[in-house]
Amino acid sequence: MKKILAALLCAILLLSCMTAFAASSYIVATGDVNVRSGPGLGYSILGTIRKGGTLDSDGTTSVDSRGVAWYRVYYGSNTYGWVSSVWATLYSGGSGSVVQPGGATYVRATASVNLRSGPGTGYDDIGTLAKGEQVRYLSSSTDSRGNVWYQVQYYSYGTGWVSSVYSELVYGNSSGVADTTTNVAGSYVKATNGKSNLRTGPGLGYADVGTMQKGETATYLGSYSTDERGVVWYQVRFEGQTGWVSSRYTTLY
Repeated sequence: MKKILAALLCAILLLSCMTAFAASSYIVATGDVNVRSGPGLGYSILGTIRKGGTLDSDGTTSVDSRGVAWYRVYYGSNTYGWVSSVWATLYSGGSGSVVQPGGATYVRATASVNLRSGPGTGYDDIGTLAKGEQVRYLSSSTDSRGNVWYQVQYYSYGTGWVSSVYSELVYGNSSGVADTTTNVAGSYVKATNGKSNLRTGPGLGYADVGTMQKGETATYLGSYSTDERGVVWYQVRFEGQTGWVSSRYTTLY
């Protein structure tokens, strides 16, 4: 009888362990990522996980002074470590779905990144986020290559998707990026960062009425305006047409 009870107890404990393991979370490295002793760049490095590597996690997240989320992982025997969400994605062990860290409400571009109509490079480009620009986070999706994409609210223009390779989840409290250093005094505007669309008003929502090719120059009419993203637009005269061009693709001199 005692042997039967002992066997039943072992079976129950084994089933509990299996259930706990199945329900646990885990991270997948989206790039080579350091495992640190605490949730921030100032903590010591315990080791490195290569792109595609996995570690079990207890699902705990923490946010550093930059607003970046970190995930707590099991690393070695009886040791906890932390990995940055910039280079890792947290998944739920039970469902295999991407876990959004609680409270992370914005996506910040870590480099200039295309905004696409869907979660993958095969979708149309519908805009660009400049490095440091942040927009409201909506959801996440993983493409066929295992890369995570963030769905974002692109101001009043609609929704789009950006790659986590060039962006990060942050706990911000505002969209856009301040553009307080843009020059607003001069006589001419030159397209310096590729083609620049000439629009009927100072913003992406206005109609295109022409295009300035890189190197072409327009006459500055002395008026400027800042759109909802914090980007300055110049009113110009170009090839007989009056319109507005973005300071992101032009230089005033």
